[in-house]
Amino acid sequence: MQADGRSRARRWTVLGIAFVAVVLFALWTVGKRAMHMQTAAAANSSEQVMNAKAGSELKAVLQLTSVGDGSAEGVVLEKEGENAYRRTNQTMRVSFAKDVSVVMGSMNNVSKDAVVHVTGTVGENQLLQLSRIVILTGYVSVH
Repeated sequence: MQADGRSRARRWTVLGIAFVAVVLFALWTVGKRAMHMQTAAAANSSEQVMNAKAGSELKAVLQLTSVGDGSAEGVVLEKEGENAYRRTNQTMRVSFAKDVSVVMGSMNNVSKDAVVHVTGTVGENQLLQLSRIVILTGYVSVH
């Protein structure tokens, strides 16, 4: 009888481990897809950023060069591959409220050299009023 009980316990242990592995794999896959969707929607070129009209919504990927109280500036990045970006000569200024939506991090991650996917409305002098910031630092490479 003890051998039968141990056999059942082993089966349940193996089933539990398999279940946890499947759930972790599913979460990893969903996270990867979500990241791809976030970065795929950004402007494809610095030219699109430059030509954005006031009042229009714009999405861009930036590497921040400076961050102040409620504002930042960064170099516009162009997508090269799945998770690879290259710097352009274009810079962009952004403005954000303290309650701006931050995804995959927090406002503490919005700092010099951070890589961010930003969404906002183009204002005067190409200042982008942000509604959302997605932290990409550590998930993408910049060349």
